[in-house]
Amino acid sequence: VQEQQRALQESLTPGTPVMTTAGLHGTVAALGEGTVDLEVAPGVVVTFARQAILEVRTPAVADAADGSVLGDDAN
Repeated sequence: VQEQQRALQESLTPGTPVMTTAGLHGTVAALGEGTVDLEVAPGVVVTFARQAILEVRTPAVADAADGSVLGDDAN
């Protein structure tokens, strides 16, 4: 499990949608030595330790036909 988390943290690139261990969703804006800057709202960037990144999320995609949103949270 630790190997998988380390690989995930090392694979992060700007633009990647992620979720932190606290449940905060954001998009990777920049990477530091042991940190990751997440954009959590337009123009709002917060810095986390890389270890705080729990998972990479699939971005939601709007379905043009009916306006519904498809992605991780679609039900």
